[in-house]
Amino acid sequence: MQPIVLGQRIRELREQQGMSQAALARTLGASINAINMLEVGSTRAPHIDRLIAIADLFNVSIDYLVGRTDEPRPHRPRPQTRTAASRD
Repeated sequence: MQPIVLGQRIRELREQQGMSQAALARTLGASINAINMLEVGSTRAPHIDRLIAIADLFNVSIDYLVGRTDEPRPHRPRPQTRTAASRD
């Protein structure tokens, strides 16, 4: 995980929503300092629960947050249908 990418993406998503660090902290039940540390990249391994909450709040994937993809929304796999031949 690249903490700088994570921080930049969190800041960009927060600002796109017109949300302050204080508002994001309140929403997540975190301190403003914790949010600031995430945004400046000084938190090396944020807790997975916090990443999930941020991803859910901004409707993006965790992969997007941590820089594994530039696509904010996850691609949902299509449900596989069983054919008559595969049922045997």
